[in-house]
Amino acid sequence: AGRVFTFTPKAKADADVQMKDVMKKMAAEAVIDEATSTLRSFAATLTKKHNVMLVAEIGKADMRVTCAPAPNGRAYTAKVEFHLSGSGMGQAFSSKAVQTISNVTPAG
Repeated sequence: AGRVFTFTPKAKADADVQMKDVMKKMAAEAVIDEATSTLRSFAATLTKKHNVMLVAEIGKADMRVTCAPAPNGRAYTAKVEFHLSGSGMGQAFSSKAVQTISNVTPAG
């Protein structure tokens, strides 16, 4: 449960042309906990295929981030899942990565 916000991500003004082009082809959503106003999750998906310098094509790219409350009540990234697939130079490729962060404690 939470409030869902959908948007098209925007690259930083000083980002390279490729990054700006990719961001225009993405859709994202963020879920905010209404009671605490903290980020609960974030997801972004490539909505159209993307060509990289005419030698590769990214067909699918998804990123999902799950957040959890830190000891101070602020949200931190607890889990990141990333999936990328496409083809380059006539060869298909696929990559999936999952990163989990736990045991968050205050520093100092």
